[in-house]
Amino acid sequence: MLLLLNLAFFGWARWIDAPPAAAPVPATDAAIPTLQLEPAAPTTAAAPTTAAVPTTAAVPTRCRSIGPFADPAAALTAATVLRSHGDKPHERSGESGAAQSTGVYIGEIKDVAEQRRAIERLNNAGIHDVAAMTDPGAAGRVSVGIFSDQAHAMRRAEQVRQLGFKPVLELHPLTQYWLDVTLKSSDPDPALAELSGAGADSTSNSKPPPNISDCPAKGPSG
Repeated sequence: MLLLLNLAFFGWARWIDAPPAAAPVPATDAAIPTLQLEPAAPTTAAAPTTAAVPTTAAVPTRCRSIGPFADPAAALTAATVLRSHGDKPHERSGESGAAQSTGVYIGEIKDVAEQRRAIERLNNAGIHDVAAMTDPGAAGRVSVGIFSDQAHAMRRAEQVRQLGFKPVLELHPLTQYWLDVTLKSSDPDPALAELSGAGADSTSNSKPPPNISDCPAKGPSG
């Protein structure tokens, strides 16, 4: 009897009490958006970029020397003309190897008071380029002009002599002045006609135009 009951329970559990098969799940549902995953593409490290640095090509230039001028005032006048055109002149000076200037002065002056009276008398006579000389070897003298040629020096000495003084002529190395200008290679030379009025010293009646040439080479010290 027990064996029959076991067989009956086994048959019921195997064929009668089996759960219904689950309904198949649809592959997609039109009402639900689907998310499709794709394999990630292989990544490569980006090469570092270097910002481009603008380069400015050097503008070729040339140096031109204008002169000589016989005194600083003439060089200054010419420099003013050059600056009005946008140039930047640099002054240099030097003693001429051959040329000499002639200084005219009055000596035998006893004291400062007599020196003052002599200068006043010369000024009243129309001679204004006079000055008391203070150098150790020329104390007590009065300078009545420095000239780049002896003809003008002799003329001044005669004027001084007519006033009752005893003029003395003395030769000195002639100091000359130049203006150096840096120009672009494509720029023309400065117009010398504009500078011709500053070519000679103020004591000369004629004023020859200055010359223009390449600047002298600089020494090792620059």
